Amino acid sequence: MSETVRLKASDGHELDAYVSWPSDAPIAGIMVIQEAFGVNRHIRSVADSYAKDGFLPSPPHSLIELGGAWNWAMKPQTYRKGSLWRGRAIPQTP
Repeated sequence: MSETVRLKASDGHELDAYVSWPSDAPIAGIMVIQEAFGVNRHIRSVADSYAKDGFLPSPPHSLIELGGAWNWAMKPQTYRKGSLWRGRAIPQTP
């Protein structure tokens, strides 16, 4: 089973995370980190695979503040879009 949950840090910051629950008690929790395409089908399938192995993965929507819930397909036309958002997330040095 999987679901999107709302996480809240001690400083009040909130963000969503995709959680894929293992069928039994989890061996351990693991963090799956998204790439430039967000928590898309690929990242969710990685999380689901870890859950099938008994882990509790939870990839956070860590870049959501840069423009909505990312769920981009890994296609050439979205590479440029991802690169543009990357520039906003990571300060570029001159």
